[in-house]
Amino acid sequence: MKQCPRCGRQYTDDISFCLEDGSYLPATQDKPDFLLDTQQTLFSSAPQTQPGSLAPDTLKKKNNLPLIIGGLIIGLLLVVAFAGGILLLFVSSKSGSSNTNQSVQAGLTNGNQKSDNSSNKSSQITDTTNSKLSSGNRSERNDSENEAANSDSESSKVKERGEGDDKIREDKKGSAADSDNEAEKSDAEDTKLPSTKREEKKTSDQDRETGPLSGVYYGSMLNQVGMNMGLTLRINQRGSVIGGKVTVAKPYVGSGPIVSGYTDGINISFTSYNRQYQITINWQGRISGNSISGEFTASSPSPYVYPNPSYGYWQTRRR
Repeated sequence: MKQCPRCGRQYTDDISFCLEDGSYLPATQDKPDFLLDTQQTLFSSAPQTQPGSLAPDTLKKKNNLPLIIGGLIIGLLLVVAFAGGILLLFVSSKSGSSNTNQSVQAGLTNGNQKSDNSSNKSSQITDTTNSKLSSGNRSERNDSENEAANSDSESSKVKERGEGDDKIREDKKGSAADSDNEAEKSDAEDTKLPSTKREEKKTSDQDRETGPLSGVYYGSMLNQVGMNMGLTLRINQRGSVIGGKVTVAKPYVGSGPIVSGYTDGINISFTSYNRQYQITINWQGRISGNSISGEFTASSPSPYVYPNPSYGYWQTRRR
């Protein structure tokens, strides 16, 4: 019989190891006691695997499980926070770009409205300018027609005078000697008159020979700041009504047509208007033979005209 040195269970001689712990079963009858002790010592010092030795590792793993779960939850929260931050940045950038687009569209709308307003104003200014120019062209056309009518009437009068002169020549052939005698008498009387009276008589004769004021007059005008400018008057007379055009060497001073005027043969008064700078000039003058001179006063609502109002003197002579 054999006995296990550790658990003390006995086995038959044909079994060499313990069925409980796997220890070697020595033969007690054949071997001395010191061998048994040595075997017991050797088998006792050998590491043995116990069924309950795995419990501490399992407990450790169970203790680490909450830490692992907590780490996973924290990592998931960090991922969610990161994704939320990216989404917030995207939304804010999109809203900023939409605000920028709205401001740009608003600026473009305001610019289009301003351009439309400026185009409307320019079209209105163009319409008013065209209407004024058309009225001026009509007035100048009427003046030219009036001049043509006057020239036609004058030519017809000349023809009538020529026919009447032929008849008068026949009637005056007999009285030619008498007229010569009267001329000699008047010359003798003129020689007897003082020199001042003879000059006055010559001036009145020149005025009678001048006739109507229609013609072109050249001269100059001087304003209150000492600016001297060339002046040209084109006068058309019909009875006591005066028309025509005023031309000044510097256009911004007031070149333009004569819109109204009259004369009594001694004094003359007329008004000219410059459409570009809206300058109105009132002219007052006195007629002396082929010369006309006087004063003027100019005014305009335009801030580009200087001096405003302007006044001074003018003088012209027909050539």
